[in-house]
Amino acid sequence: MHPIYMLVLLILLLGLSAFFSGSETALMAISRLRLRYRWS
Repeated sequence: MHPIYMLVLLILLLGLSAFFSGSETALMAISRLRLRYRWS
């Protein structure tokens, strides 16, 4: 495999990883806010 393809693939996978990590963090924050408002 050509090195430039490996670099592009690495950047793409890192970007996807960052996106999904951010999505998970946002969902957990929303869940906490819902629990806070539900019990107050």
